[in-house]
Amino acid sequence: MPNQDVIELRWIFEVIRRNARLIVAFTLAAAAIAFVATTVTPPVFEATASLFVQPAQDTRSSEYNVIVAGERLALTLSQMIKGRPILDVVI
Repeated sequence: MPNQDVIELRWIFEVIRRNARLIVAFTLAAAAIAFVATTVTPPVFEATASLFVQPAQDTRSSEYNVIVAGERLALTLSQMIKGRPILDVVI
């Protein structure tokens, strides 16, 4: 580099041009390693579970608690209906 205070664009392109083979070789090597790593790595599976809870049959429960429990039960059931095991049976 001729002058330490100023970086010329021509100098940068000259360095890139001189090392082009090395840059391309490292890029291809990295791509090949990434390809091999993704084909060798086993796939990761994901699972979900739903817990179905019945509200207690307590006569001392307030009316509000019974309504909230019913709403939560309805949401749980609607999510379970959309689940894969139920849809497989329907199909």
